[in-house]
Amino acid sequence: MKNLIFSLIAMFTVSFTVNAQITEGTVTLEIVEASSSDPQMGMLGMLKGATTTIHFNEDKSVTAMDMMGGMVKTTNYIDNKANKMDMLMDAMGNKIWVQSDLETAKAQQKQPGIENAEVVHDKSDTKEILGYKAHKVTIKIPNTEGMVVTGYVTDEIKTDASVIQGTEGLKLDGFPLEFTIDNPQMKLVIQAKEVKNEVDKAMLSPNTTGYTKMTMEEFSKSMGGMGGLGF
Repeated sequence: MKNLIFSLIAMFTVSFTVNAQITEGTVTLEIVEASSSDPQMGMLGMLKGATTTIHFNEDKSVTAMDMMGGMVKTTNYIDNKANKMDMLMDAMGNKIWVQSDLETAKAQQKQPGIENAEVVHDKSDTKEILGYKAHKVTIKIPNTEGMVVTGYVTDEIKTDASVIQGTEGLKLDGFPLEFTIDNPQMKLVIQAKEVKNEVDKAMLSPNTTGYTKMTMEEFSKSMGGMGGLGF
């Protein structure tokens, strides 16, 4: 179940490539609903309030995930010019640093079946979110227990934030400001809470002090082969 939960979280930190207005900024998203009728998924409620903050400019992007009241923090630093990814994970004080070139990271963490995902945009269904015009998108991924993702994306925010969370290859015509992830077992609702058209450049470079460095292969083995998200 743990792998399923984190795979679902990854769905709102996808890889974006769009033509838009904002090329530098900060976006914060939050899980506002995490519910299930399955008693075995009691841990799911702990995800409510989890946030993902994306800092980006034209050359770099950072995706910081804060879950379970701060007990688990994962930050991915992407430097497109240098062709590298630094991932810092702090799980209850266990700090790990993984550095890799982008191609290796994408290959290692790719979510099975993502290249066969069905993505349908409905630009006639629109809504305004935090002042941005967004249109509806529906995503279906094979072999994901009937999971359907619906949401609203805007083409007014531009970032190639290649978040290494197993969703490489999934391209949307816009940046997601709201998503609902639904399957027979559970439901997650993710919403953008803040959008800024500026970024603190200090946030774009990792501080690896106190972290144990591993290769991507070593990290995957240490995590018991849990797949793309590295949890």
